[in-house]
Amino acid sequence: MSGPVCLIENDKGQLRANPEALKILSAITQPVVVVAIVGLYRTGKSYLMNKLAGQKKGFSLGSTVQSHTQGIWMWCVPHPMKPDQALVLLDTEGLGNVEKDDPQNDSWIFALAILLSSTFVYNSIGTISQQAMDQLHYVTELTDRIRAKDSPDLQKVEDSADFVSFFPDFVWTLRDFSLVLEVDGQSVTADEYLENSMKLKQGASQNEKNYNLPRLCIRKFFPKKKCFVFERPTHGKLLAKLETMHDDELDTDFVQQVGEFCSYIFSSSKVKSLPGGIQVNGPRLRSLVLTYVKAISSGDLPCMENAVLALAQIENSAAIQKAIALYDQQMGQRVQLPTETLKELLDLHRTCEREAIEVFIKHSFKDVDQRFQKELAAQLEKKRDDLCNQNMTASSDRCSALLQNIFGPLAEDLKHGVYSKAGGYHLLLQKVQELKNRYYKEPNKGLQAEEVLQKYLESKEETMNAILLADQSLTEKEKQIEVERVKAESAEATTKRLKEIQKKNQDMLEQKERSHQEHVKQLTEKMKKDRAQLTEEQRRTLDLILQAQAQLLKEGFQKESKQLQNEIKQLKDGEVAAVTPPLSPGFPRQLHVREESSHGQPPPSTAPAPTQRTLKPRLAEALVDPRGFSAGIFGFGSFSSSTGDLMRKAVHSPKLEVGPASTSPLGKLSKRSLLILESGAGLSQIPACLVSYGETLASLVPPEEEEPTPPREGRSQSGRPPRPASREGPFPTSRGLGPGRAAGGAARGSRRDVGRCGAGGKQQEEAGGPPLSPGPRPEPAARSASAGAGRQPPGGAGRG
Repeated sequence: MSGPVCLIENDKGQLRANPEALKILSAITQPVVVVAIVGLYRTGKSYLMNKLAGQKKGFSLGSTVQSHTQGIWMWCVPHPMKPDQALVLLDTEGLGNVEKDDPQNDSWIFALAILLSSTFVYNSIGTISQQAMDQLHYVTELTDRIRAKDSPDLQKVEDSADFVSFFPDFVWTLRDFSLVLEVDGQSVTADEYLENSMKLKQGASQNEKNYNLPRLCIRKFFPKKKCFVFERPTHGKLLAKLETMHDDELDTDFVQQVGEFCSYIFSSSKVKSLPGGIQVNGPRLRSLVLTYVKAISSGDLPCMENAVLALAQIENSAAIQKAIALYDQQMGQRVQLPTETLKELLDLHRTCEREAIEVFIKHSFKDVDQRFQKELAAQLEKKRDDLCNQNMTASSDRCSALLQNIFGPLAEDLKHGVYSKAGGYHLLLQKVQELKNRYYKEPNKGLQAEEVLQKYLESKEETMNAILLADQSLTEKEKQIEVERVKAESAEATTKRLKEIQKKNQDMLEQKERSHQEHVKQLTEKMKKDRAQLTEEQRRTLDLILQAQAQLLKEGFQKESKQLQNEIKQLKDGEVAAVTPPLSPGFPRQLHVREESSHGQPPPSTAPAPTQRTLKPRLAEALVDPRGFSAGIFGFGSFSSSTGDLMRKAVHSPKLEVGPASTSPLGKLSKRSLLILESGAGLSQIPACLVSYGETLASLVPPEEEEPTPPREGRSQSGRPPRPASREGPFPTSRGLGPGRAAGGAARGSRRDVGRCGAGGKQQEEAGGPPLSPGPRPEPAARSASAGAGRQPPGGAGRG
């Protein structure tokens, strides 16, 4: 940019984003370092911003008592120290302008500067006095102007930790500073002077509260602070010509101080980022500007969470387009239709699909419920199916053209009766075989080679039969034998075609599974990185708040220190949540599968294989967004193609959102399998989770179930009298039972009644298969009543 442009216009208190500036931001693909300066009007803010831009002129300085800058102006320049980044400078209109109609307008300018910047510079004249603090009252209104999270309770006060995670670094520049930097007779640095000015006063009167409030807000919201003091640059009327003066005409201390300020900004200012470590580039900054200005204009509060989600909608849609464009480009370059085999085409598809998913993963974020990745998967699947159809069409066209060329002369001979003579049928067979061999030798026929050939020969079958019947050199028996031979050959060809179709279908199913695994694999890797990033962010924020708490304790402010303790506890809990992400409803952290013996007891501990194993989902413990947004489930683990559709229905059930996580097909589980869902909330959560899952499991039970032995009369397998059937079954929904009863129901009935959940047993019986056992598990006659009575029931206390 040759000069600054207005980014946010302020027309009589109405804020509007300038399309010209937004267009400039859209063209910046590099990460941006955003430095915003705020302060009272006529305090020299624009001069410092021009120096950061490396220019004498740019932002309007003005030399009168009127404020020159209106709204927020932007200047995008190359970063002088980091060529892979862009420097975006934001100069705001002066605060406290008496000509403004609405004093609230200043608060919105202040809030926007906070939200858009990665380094926030507050510029004031003179020392850090109480008057200077009073002029910084905007910082005490931040929680009334900005929300970190979208909450229906607008009265809820958010913790400072919510803001620290995305607030910029704070730099206070003191202009025309003429005092000696000393405290209690000791020389101090500008930073130490700032920290000393932030000390609180003991007392509970209104005066002490007013004194402490802005200081507490600065300390809480901006743990990282920096201070610079500047001598007066020149004297008298020369100040009006400041932008035309050379450095050697200015005060040497001032020139040095400006150099130190610029050097710090260039070296220490961070790239603008959003919660989750999302780096902001030009287009993302453009989206933030639009979202915040729209919220303010509509009377709402700018919300960081909403801004990130709105940005994610745009970015993720664009990521899909980039991924599909890459897939189309790569497939167009690599595929030559028709391919000889379906596997050849699917292998190329898989390679290009993997690259497309990588592009999507790289450019997407905050994909709540993996909605956009599912959309990408659907589009890639459609692309694959379209390519398969195009491949078949190309093969058919190619083969039809070959047949026309190769068999064309034969068709003419048949039309002219060349083979309608004695011995003509054998001559025709020889000719057909010769032409078939020639056809088989032709390359690049594709998948439809045999199909098209057989259809062509079938079209000539009537003519060949007529020649056979008219051939007087053959006896009736020879003709009959030939007819049977032709039928057998046709049947063999049909069988071969059916096998080929079956193989194609199998290849397609395997490809779908591999595609699914590729999506899950790359998503898992991304979520691991996201969790690591979140953990690091939370630890940094926690360290800063711990430092603030220690300082309060040191100064003797016990009450304020205790107020921070709750935030510290939440952050520590957040660290655990980052390592083990929060679970969305119905999404258990782990899935245990315990195989029981035919007697209902777990296998002995001496068994060579473990009897209970933890089966982690293929999504690396949990597919939940690191910030706590419910991400649902994208994949279902490994399952056989025969059970895939049923499991998809079960997984997307509103009652249960969990897929099989075992490495073996779920369909291999027997009725005696006991599934225990650990969601971290105890057994009270099990029954409601298993209701819909039991129905699906019931439909997947293999028919090869061993014949049960009749139970002993009057006794259940646990040695207790049989329980009367509940109207809602042993796994009632949470609507029917409270947590306590639900837990008991799971403990007593989970093993024997997995197949009875919902209408599973009834559906099995209506389908014509053997009904699932509605009663207690049968017990072998050899077992004694005393042995059964002393046994802990499966799923009881100590087993969950």
